[in-house]
Formats: sequence, C-alpha cells, structure tokens
Amino acid sequence: MQRIRALLTDPLALPRILCLHGAPGIGKTAFARTLRHRVRVERWAEIVLIDTHEFDGTPEGVLALLAERTVQWPRTHGDLLLIVVLDGYEGLDRAARRRIRERFLAYLTGPVLVIICDRQAP
Repeated sequence: MQRIRALLTDPLALPRILCLHGAPGIGKTAFARTLRHRVRVERWAEIVLIDTHEFDGTPEGVLALLAERTVQWPRTHGDLLLIVVLDGYEGLDRAARRRIRERFLAYLTGPVLVIICDRQAP
C-alpha cells in the first residue's frame, strides 16, 4: 500500500488509468475498499468507488455518480487527486466499454486516476 501511495502522490509518475485485473475472488474489490479506507483516513486524495451495476453503462451514468459523490467535478489542476474506481468492469458489454473509453476516459482532466477492476487484462 505504501508503494501505491508513493506512486499516486507523485504527479509526474501518476498514470491516468490503471487496470487491476484477475480471476474472481482474487481480491480486486477488497484492494479497492482498503485503498478507499486508507485514502479517507490519511486525506491525501478523494476516492469514489463505483460498481458498474450502479449505472446504466453510459458515460453520462458515470458522470452523474461522480457529480453526486465528489466535492467537485470536473476537476481542475489545483484540486486534490480524485481516484475513481470502476469495480465489476467485466459486467459491461463491449459497446458500453467502448463508450466509457471514448466518451469518459479519453476526456479526463486534472488530477484524476481511474482504476478499472476487471477479470481480464486490457
């Protein structure tokens, strides 16, 4: 967890998208919940966990949840890092994944990291 925090707090090393993948039950969701807990306790970022069953598979659905669950959306460059975890990504069909990639992930601005929890590697 310390290595991940070091990565996430270094703006020059910060990736835009991170894919956490593995077989069912390997601990992807547990990792995301542990990260959420640590971030909230240490207050070095804001974190939102979104299960793909919570929205309709559209970028607008993700954006609506972000607007509801974050202090400020969209982010600007001076804001605190926002970590968005999309859990259960395998639950989205191919068309929904494409829409998320093309109309949400491609247009992220400011200090935002999206962690995609999926059963398959990208």
